[in-house]
Amino acid sequence: MVFVIREAIHRLREPEDIRVLPMFLIGLLGFLGNLASMRILRHHAGAHLTVRGAYLEVMADMLASVGVLLAASYPYLKRYTYLPQVYLGLAFGWGIPMAFAAVSHQVEWRLAIPIMAANICWVMAYDTLYAMVDRDDDLKIGVKSSAILFGRHDRLMVALLHGAALLILIQLGVNG
Repeated sequence: MVFVIREAIHRLREPEDIRVLPMFLIGLLGFLGNLASMRILRHHAGAHLTVRGAYLEVMADMLASVGVLLAASYPYLKRYTYLPQVYLGLAFGWGIPMAFAAVSHQVEWRLAIPIMAANICWVMAYDTLYAMVDRDDDLKIGVKSSAILFGRHDRLMVALLHGAALLILIQLGVNG
């Protein structure tokens, strides 16, 4: 425990650059390994409790590997798209299917997808606000963002995105 605290303080004082390519490759390797393991375990998961437990653990690990892939590839998107916030919302929202898998041992996509959609709208709204502050600098260095895309309609779009997130959650709560 002392080591973890000491290491955390050290990294706060002297942050290290994240090596994206190795992180992406490890995530991809983990995903493929977990996918292969799931295929092997799936056939026996219903018959044996221990195999079912292993299957569920591998499923959670596979979902986590997708989260690593999302996180590793996000930094590149501002070079290629005006909507990196959509991807950021997906990366942040990937915890939603992971939570379903952990709690109910399956992903209920009919619930997870609308919750993720609301999350993407919410992330787009708040990250567009941050991007509005950086817009002039982003234009100078050639980085893309939703604030640049939305232009003079940025505040309207933020309001609409917040409204969309709220409406999706209300609809899910009413019809759930």
